[in-house]
Amino acid sequence: MSWQTIFRDAVPGVAGVAIYDKGERDTMGRYVVAKTMKLPTGKYRTAQTDYDQRPAALVYAAKWLTGRAEKAGTTYTQGDGATTAGYRPLVTA
Repeated sequence: MSWQTIFRDAVPGVAGVAIYDKGERDTMGRYVVAKTMKLPTGKYRTAQTDYDQRPAALVYAAKWLTGRAEKAGTTYTQGDGATTAGYRPLVTA
C-alpha cells in the first residue's frame, strides 16, 4: 500500500503535522493525521489520529497546529513549515 501525503505544515520549533491518504478506507479510516510535537522537557512526542473524511482531517490538523502554537506562546500561520527541514508545506487540491 502506498500512502500519498496530502498536507504537511508546522509551527517551527514547536510542532508539525502531515496528513496521508491511504487510498482506500479500512477499519481505521482513510486519512492518517501524523503529529509530532516538542515537549517542554526537550523530548519529542508523536501521535496519530485517523479520519474517514478528508475535510475533517484538514480542519483537525489546522486546529491542532493553532493549539500547539498557543501553548508555546506563538501563532500558527499556514506555510510556516517552510523554515523547517521535515515539514515543508504541502497542500494538494
